[in-house]
Amino acid sequence: MPIAGFTSSAIIDQVTGVLAALPAESRKQEVNRTKAVYAFEVTNAQGAKHYFVVDLKQAGRVTDGASEADAAKGQP
Repeated sequence: MPIAGFTSSAIIDQVTGVLAALPAESRKQEVNRTKAVYAFEVTNAQGAKHYFVVDLKQAGRVTDGASEADAAKGQP
């Protein structure tokens, strides 16, 4: 999920890879332990913003947030 112009998307991509590599049962355990949604707003050098949502409350996955409001709600 690297996003052109957003170097920090490489870190989010690593988180995505870690979650995807977990067996389904391990991912479910992490979700049950964490029970949280993390939303990240990143700004690139040109001032453009992008949002990422790390869902460790239900799905155990990383998605792009379409907007600040989606990220705040923890929804892709």
